Amino acid sequence: MLRVVAVRHAKPVEDPSLSDEERSLSEEGKIVQKKMAEELKKLGIHPTEMWSSPLLRAKQTAEIIGEVFGVDYETESSLGTAFNEHELMVRLQSCKPNSTIVLVGHAPTLADFCNEMIGDELLADGIAKSGAAIVEFSDKVAFGLGKLLNYIHP
Repeated sequence: MLRVVAVRHAKPVEDPSLSDEERSLSEEGKIVQKKMAEELKKLGIHPTEMWSSPLLRAKQTAEIIGEVFGVDYETESSLGTAFNEHELMVRLQSCKPNSTIVLVGHAPTLADFCNEMIGDELLADGIAKSGAAIVEFSDKVAFGLGKLLNYIHP
């Protein structure tokens, strides 16, 4: 079994003077993200690894999740502006059995990736900021073989 928890970054500041890469989380986003991470913990999620987009708001989201779960994150370029679903899938396929991998990324690519993992458009409306989709592979890890266990939104 492999569990993937896809988390969209928390709400960023609205500052037109900043580039997309420079936008950090808003105070509201930080508060909501901490509550969402605590909700995931109540659901029995225990991350073994966490991968984050290289963009600032995603890394800050991963830091908050990491504080709640006591796990560090690593930057994964395939989750950022150079999103690459095939690289992500290959990396997921190499994970140890019974792992729980948290992916912190962006819209719309993260929801699209989840839909590909489950082979259906169950997240057609995307993932809300700070929202999380939990996908589980019971045996083989491949596109279309995942099952959406839960979608949690703030």
